[in-house]
Parts: sequence; C-alpha cells; structure tokens
Amino acid sequence: MTEKKDSVFQEALHRFTMDAAVDGAIRHLYHQGLTSEKIKEKLDFPVSLSYVEKKICELEETGEEEEVFVRAYTAYGKPYYIRKKRGED
Repeated sequence: MTEKKDSVFQEALHRFTMDAAVDGAIRHLYHQGLTSEKIKEKLDFPVSLSYVEKKICELEETGEEEEVFVRAYTAYGKPYYIRKKRGED
C-alpha cells in the first residue's frame, strides 16, 4: 500500500514539475510556429522530444487558440487590458 501511495505521489509531483517548468513554454513556442525539435533546443529544462511532441498533439487536439492581451483605454484615458483570441477584432 505504501508503494502505491509513493508512486501516485511521484507521478503527481512529476506532472506538477513539468507543468510549471515547460508546458507554458512549449505552448508559447508552438504558437510562435516552431517545430518540436526547435522547441526542445530552446528549452532550458531537460525534456524529452517525445514529451514535447505529446504536448503539441494535446494542443492540436483541443484546438486551443493563443490568447493575447490587448491594451484599451477608458473614456478618461486610463489603460486596461482585454483578453482576446488571436485574430479577433
């Protein structure tokens, strides 16, 4: 039973570490148009090519579009940001 708890914890810790370390960077570089090999080269954190390709496949399957923040101004000139999907007017 203890071994099962340890393996579940290790798996959760691994997912958390990878998510914090590279998932956002992979998403960003993918939206920049880089290939999986180029993404792996640019990352500072050691990650396998298969992991990068797996994350790219997940992005393509979900149809996730990149969101950008656009600066807008109130009637009084105070700036604020609006989140939009890339390509929206």
